[in-house]
Amino acid sequence: MEHWVSVLLHGSFDVDEAADLRRTLSTLISPAGIVRVDLHDVEHLGRAAVIALVDTGRAARWIGCEFVVVASSSMMGHLCGGLDHEDRALLGLHTIDGA
Repeated sequence: MEHWVSVLLHGSFDVDEAADLRRTLSTLISPAGIVRVDLHDVEHLGRAAVIALVDTGRAARWIGCEFVVVASSSMMGHLCGGLDHEDRALLGLHTIDGA
């Protein structure tokens, strides 16, 4: 049976929040599951938080869980600017404003 979870993040995430973000998201991944992380209400996503998302996406893929990050086009530009193609693919990036 498929396990589906949606997470809506709010506020700012940087080095101080990255470990908690990684830990929390890691508890949500499961084999054959789907985890959707919505960054629509995130004001700032620092490099450490981006790495936490990538690490969780990598762990999810390893166990067969689909990990999807949705964000506004401006946040998407910020995310994609610092990631290589493999890391972008791990996050299953999608825009939520049609851009």
